Amino acid sequence: FKPALLRGRNNWTLDSGMLTRNGQLFCSLSSIDSARFGEMRSQRAYSAWLDLHAGEKRHRIACNIARGDKNNVAFMHLAGAILGELSLLKPDLQVQMGAGAGVKWAMFIIGFVSLIFGVMMLAAAPLGFVDNDRMLTAYLTGGTALLFGGWLCWQFRFWKGPDTMPAASARLHVLSLAPSEKPAGQ
Repeated sequence: FKPALLRGRNNWTLDSGMLTRNGQLFCSLSSIDSARFGEMRSQRAYSAWLDLHAGEKRHRIACNIARGDKNNVAFMHLAGAILGELSLLKPDLQVQMGAGAGVKWAMFIIGFVSLIFGVMMLAAAPLGFVDNDRMLTAYLTGGTALLFGGWLCWQFRFWKGPDTMPAASARLHVLSLAPSEKPAGQ
C-alpha cells in the first residue's frame, strides 16, 4: 500500500513471525515487547499508525490516506494480521490504543487554558467588567469554555494510563475499521 499520497508503494510480507518491507527485513515479531495502534483525524488530515517496540527501538507502520481508500484498507488488514500474529506469539501482550503522552499533554493543556478562560469570563461578568447588554454573551461564552475545557481535561488526563487491550481484541478492533469488501448477507 501507499503510506501517503506523494510516497511510493510499499510491499509488506508477514511470514513465520518475520515482517518484511519491499523484500528487506523490517522486524521479527518475536522481539516485540509492546505495541501501540493509533488513529487521528481532523478536518483534512488523517493519520493511522502501528508502532512495534523492541526494547528501545520503535518500528512504525503508518498510513496517511483516509479510511475507505484501498491503501488504508490494506494498511488496516496488515495491522490486523500483525496483531493476530502477535496474539499467537505473545498471548499476554497488551496493545496500547490511541495517541501517546505528548498528544495527551498538549490536549490537556489546551483544555486547562480553556477552563481558566471560562472561569475568568464567568467571574468578569458579575464583577462589573462586562456591560449589562453583553452579560448573557459573557455567561454563555464562559460556560461553554468551562464545559469544553473540563471535558478536554478529563478526556486527556495525563495521570490516566493508556487504554490497552489484548492483541487478539486489538486485531478485531483494527479489522473493524476497514470497510468490508463484500456486501453483507441478508
